[in-house]
Amino acid sequence: MIFLLWIAFIFLECLTHWFVIEMIQFDLTPDHRKSFSHLIVMGSRFIAYMVLWWSLGVHQNSEFWMFTLGCLFTHLLIFPILLNLMRGMRIHYLGKGFTDNILAILPFQARVWFLLVLSVGMIYGYYNTDLL
Repeated sequence: MIFLLWIAFIFLECLTHWFVIEMIQFDLTPDHRKSFSHLIVMGSRFIAYMVLWWSLGVHQNSEFWMFTLGCLFTHLLIFPILLNLMRGMRIHYLGKGFTDNILAILPFQARVWFLLVLSVGMIYGYYNTDLL
């Protein structure tokens, strides 16, 4: 359930980015990382993550890492693809930011497969920490 809330946050974040980029004509995450808008974007992601984590209550250390990595990998998988679909761009388009440069190392199909396997693995590990 908690990962569905995280995916809903990703969808809302994509809607926000789409609106600001397409309607207001402002780039929320410019290529340089020392901007106020970049701080707001990263801060909102961190706050959403922390609110979800704290709503779960106290858990084991292994659950923390499975949840953290599950959120990271699902965000890296879903956000760029969904935002590109909303903006009418090529599905494999990546910008020139730090994270985009890292994701661009792999071809699109390999990147999606890699992130999908990692996401599913971390989500499965979160719900089955007794196997760790």
